[in-house]
Amino acid sequence: MEEGARQARRGGVLEAERSGALEARDLACWRGERLVFADLSFVLHPGEAMLLTGANGAGKSTLLRVVAGLLPAMEGVLL
Repeated sequence: MEEGARQARRGGVLEAERSGALEARDLACWRGERLVFADLSFVLHPGEAMLLTGANGAGKSTLLRVVAGLLPAMEGVLL
């Protein structure tokens, strides 16, 4: 796990939740019969950006739709 993705629990609240960070844990998404991505985790703190790259059909737009709440994640959580 990357150091930026490690979050210490303090009083039962994750640091990411306190700081207003966007955290994804073990996301998975299917489109039709196809698994688009699985076991995807990341943390973005305020002011940070993430660059999504990949071939057509790799799941970039699907991930953005899941993060925006337009598609449900089949597994995992967004905090």
